[in-house]
Amino acid sequence: MLGSEQVNALAAKMGVDPAQASHFLAEYLPKIVDKLTPTGKVDPNADHQQGLAALLPSLLQSLRGEAPGGQSAQP
Repeated sequence: MLGSEQVNALAAKMGVDPAQASHFLAEYLPKIVDKLTPTGKVDPNADHQQGLAALLPSLLQSLRGEAPGGQSAQP
């Protein structure tokens, strides 16, 4: 469980409002866990660091409000 201190620290590092960071975590953290554990279990042989690195570009685009490819998702 992440507390407000952790969310505030993450928001500060990302340069976003804590409410935005909290919303982002609530929306994307379950998706990240699902991608890294497709069978519902942690695979001890999987390279989770590489899997997370592959997800980061799309996560950062989502945080900035961009559609894939770097275009703004907002009209």
